Order: sequence, then structure tokens, then C-alpha cells
Amino acid sequence: VCSYPIKPLALHERIHYFDEHRPMNTLTLTGSFSIAEAHSWLALCLAEVPERCPQAETVTFNFRSTFNGGTQLQANYSKGRVSYRSDNLSTIVILRDVISRIVSM
Repeated sequence: VCSYPIKPLALHERIHYFDEHRPMNTLTLTGSFSIAEAHSWLALCLAEVPERCPQAETVTFNFRSTFNGGTQLQANYSKGRVSYRSDNLSTIVILRDVISRIVSM
């Protein structure tokens, strides 16, 4: 039996350009968590996130949905702060639900 994990936002791919002019929904989380924890939350939700957390004070990744017309997601995180921005509210809600489930375990 083979098992393949399917990530909640599996139909997103990494991109290098993020359109700042689109109307955005934002989810911001603050607290006493490390940048590595914030990175692991993102890696649990999306493909194309490196296994290791980048060695930087602030990390930003941009993604585009391959399914629903190219809606975008930007994840920006540092120690104690995470901000997710997307022009698709469903994407933000999925992130919120997954992270809430992880941190409440």
C-alpha cells in the first residue's frame, strides 16, 4: 500500500512575482513561535516549500493557484509574526483552519 499526502493547498505553485494591486484578504498571526515553526506550518499546507527553513530574519514566498484562475497567495513570516495575503478568501480560511488545528494539538 502506498500513501501519498495531499496538502490542503496542493494546487498552488511558487511564483516570483506578486501582484500588489489586487484587493487582498489578510491573516496575521502573532505570538511566541519561532520562524521554523511558521515555516513548518506553511510546508504542511503547500507544495514547493523547501524542507529547511531559510536562514533569514524574514521569509517571503509567493504562490499562484493553478486551478481557479491564478489567484495569488503571499506568505511573509519572521519570529513571532506571520502574515498571509491572498485575493481568494477561501485560501485564507484554509490556512487559518489548518494552522488552528496544528497549534491546538
